[in-house]
Amino acid sequence: MKRLLSLLIKEGMELLVAAELRRARKRLATFMALATVLGVLGAAALSFFYLLLYRLLSERLDDIRAAAILCGGNLVLIALVIAVRALTRGRGSGPSGRSLTGDSAQSALDLSESALDAGIALGQELNERARKAAPTIVLVAALVGIVIGLRPQILTIFRRAPAKTPRP
Repeated sequence: MKRLLSLLIKEGMELLVAAELRRARKRLATFMALATVLGVLGAAALSFFYLLLYRLLSERLDDIRAAAILCGGNLVLIALVIAVRALTRGRGSGPSGRSLTGDSAQSALDLSESALDAGIALGQELNERARKAAPTIVLVAALVGIVIGLRPQILTIFRRAPAKTPRP
């Protein structure tokens, strides 16, 4: 009788853990989809912001100066990101720079141990891929800035045609 009861408890616990894993995967998938959508919208907003800056600068200055200012701004922004990462790299006790202990860990995430391990492994894999892609992204951004700085005529496709004034 005790063996049957312990078997039932064990099976019940396995079912509860499996259900919690499914819920954790569903939450993680939802979060990743939301993060992807926000990333795409953020990139689109940033490119429209750059176009707006270029148009404003090209109206006040000529096209070459406007492109040079934007290229320099990109390089300064890249240098700032690299400097901040270099300053914050060694701090904290983990990839995020902080560690959850005690009650804060229990209240922050109420997941089973295996779901937490799966989430950590997924985060490490995404971090590794992003670190491998980062130099390529920076190089492409710098090359685009240099090309636009050398040939600002490329950006004329975004300019409006001058309004034709009606002849009296």
